[in-house]
Amino acid sequence: MDSNEISQCNLKFALNETVNTTYVSPRVYIVFTEITLNDSKKAVILKDDLHFSLNTSFKNEATAQHGFIIFDDWDNSCALESIAREDPYVFEDDSEILYIRSTYRDDFNRTSPCKWNFIAPKGYGFKFVVEIWNVSDLTLLTAINKTDTITNEIGLQTYHAYYNPDQWMQITLSKDHEDKTLKLEFQAYVTIVLKEFQNTDAKCTNVTTGPTTIWTMNKEKGYGKNVNCTHLLIIPPTTEILVKIDEVVFEKGVDYIKYYPEGNRRNYTTFDSGATFILEPLEAEEGHKNKTFVWEFVSDGSVQASGFNVSFMEMPCVCSNKNIDCNVPYFHVMNFTDRYYCGSLNCNFDVSTCSADMLEIIFEPHDIGAQRDLYDVFTVYSNNVPVLEIDSTNRYLGKFPVYLNSKNDNKFEVVANVSKNVKWLDISVKPFIKPKIDLNVTLSDSQNNTIIDTSKFPFVLFQIDHKKLYKSQAFVVYSTFSQGGALYNNESLSLKLFNEQCFDKLNSSYKCHINSPNFVAYTPKDSDKFPFLAVRLSDGHKGCLFDENIFSTKNESFVSISAISTSEGDCDITVLIDDLNYYFVSHLYTTSEKESVRVFIGTDQTKEYFSFTSSTASNSINTGLFSKVYTIKIPKSSTFLMYLTQYDFNPIIISQKPYQAFITTPNFATTKRNALTSDVFVTYEIGKNINVRFTAKEYKMGKNDNFYFMVDNQQIKIGKAGDSKTFKNQKVTLHYSYDKNSDFTNGALFFIETL
Repeated sequence: MDSNEISQCNLKFALNETVNTTYVSPRVYIVFTEITLNDSKKAVILKDDLHFSLNTSFKNEATAQHGFIIFDDWDNSCALESIAREDPYVFEDDSEILYIRSTYRDDFNRTSPCKWNFIAPKGYGFKFVVEIWNVSDLTLLTAINKTDTITNEIGLQTYHAYYNPDQWMQITLSKDHEDKTLKLEFQAYVTIVLKEFQNTDAKCTNVTTGPTTIWTMNKEKGYGKNVNCTHLLIIPPTTEILVKIDEVVFEKGVDYIKYYPEGNRRNYTTFDSGATFILEPLEAEEGHKNKTFVWEFVSDGSVQASGFNVSFMEMPCVCSNKNIDCNVPYFHVMNFTDRYYCGSLNCNFDVSTCSADMLEIIFEPHDIGAQRDLYDVFTVYSNNVPVLEIDSTNRYLGKFPVYLNSKNDNKFEVVANVSKNVKWLDISVKPFIKPKIDLNVTLSDSQNNTIIDTSKFPFVLFQIDHKKLYKSQAFVVYSTFSQGGALYNNESLSLKLFNEQCFDKLNSSYKCHINSPNFVAYTPKDSDKFPFLAVRLSDGHKGCLFDENIFSTKNESFVSISAISTSEGDCDITVLIDDLNYYFVSHLYTTSEKESVRVFIGTDQTKEYFSFTSSTASNSINTGLFSKVYTIKIPKSSTFLMYLTQYDFNPIIISQKPYQAFITTPNFATTKRNALTSDVFVTYEIGKNINVRFTAKEYKMGKNDNFYFMVDNQQIKIGKAGDSKTFKNQKVTLHYSYDKNSDFTNGALFFIETL
């Protein structure tokens, strides 16, 4: 149908008898499936009124629709029991597909067992497919005929076709009254299929264009009942085949594609949905001979759909004969027109000299498949010294920039291992002008730690003042990102620091140990991520009893932070909130009775958030940490303990008094480059007879910034610092959106209290 014909397509249904609605409330039950060229969508529709209109989302490319409608006046029964419990439902032909369910509504408690009886015409048997199986251990499903019995006690499978050759079948679903389940327990469809049939040709086609062959069928016509077709795939020597199975519109779990080695039909693999993979990658000893596989499509005798599309792309596993050239922006490792590479590849490439003094090469490996199967190694050498190595331990980091002196002898090595993963490598190359140092930081006895916002200072040189410190001192770097940031051995950017002690996913995520008198942190200005870095000397802070005075939440659901200050002076500790989360204070404790523990937001100690003593610590529990950097100043000779709980974005419930806390908009008092993307950042659910007041202690919005409370679908604004809003028995959602270049002083700080 074209769009005009679709708009004129109307189906009308009417009852042919009068329904007495005095004692029962009849419902309309519709199951409707629309099959398009690339999808199959089923809708289950219930209506409690016999007078209704129904608008369906027909699409121009739709190839078929099928379904049924029933006016049912059986109250609280299982779906379709009214036509199949007392008298069997008699199928007339194999185009009928009935959907039976434990209840009509998903959240209804079934109070009685279900029973359905069916009769098939001569020459037909039944097909029974369970789609939803969500029952308790007290429930028994039984499908019986005159000779066989299927029950869930012997291992029921969903989306698996159970065929019954008899002309009669009964399905029952027991009910134990101890089971109070309020959910849809069971859904299945029943249809009939011919018992004797011949498979016919599905008339699939093969079209080859360049290295790619498409195996498909006429999807506008779809495929018929009991059809099949085959494709013979021959893989030449030293070649891998990239298989993409897409636009798969099948009867799920019933119709399928399978492949197997020629002559070994039992060793098959089946697909009833999309997939992308390397077909049986070649081991080294197999590279000198062809391999042949048979691909086959098979359908059964009932549900029809639009079919499939499979592409086979030949990838000759030959290293590129070109060098990496700074005047050519992209490089491929194989003599192939795309970025893919084979699992058996072993290549070495020269990096050509460049007119610029330096060049930047960015390596970005990708894959589709199981990460545990990846053992490829990419190495960059400069004057025979390895300056970058990408392997299974750090591949998750994504992009790997390397900066090379173009006059050096630079090489790139690829050692790939056999895998079914689809793998490709993006390599971009360009001349590079080394930026100027934005900030020099020298750590010493008087300044043994610092916090850096890399969006403000992208290129920072860190040094140790060994004139005033023992030479055994080293750096410890912490980051708001698990992958840290790009750290290099010196300002030449020649060697990126990465090992088992530096932002390693397995051993030291969010943390890096550097045994060197200096290093450089460099984040390109066009980066989409700018971490906060906290750097300390390995011997810690003179005012703190323990060396560890920087803490990262590290995407953990619960974080414990503790410190003890000495009698020599205050102990300053830094808390970095990871880039993925927000946190709430769930416990606070200090032994300091007179002098307050002070909590500051940001990279310095100019913006105080809250403070407390041993007697007032409980007043600050429930305070939110929605910025990325906090400094906590602990008075001398005191103990400090704080627990943080990761916010799960469920509403914070305020159901009793007293309650008080502080909260800020995301990235308050810091740059806004790395805030979470959603403008909804916290929700409070306020209980009955509880009045909660939000008072703006600080409030500053830029031209493109916006803050409001959302209550009962209404936006409630705040105008200035000092304004307050009070809510009772309501769900209150706080929204904040901003320009990422907004001034770091913009945002809002609220004090929350019950009245």
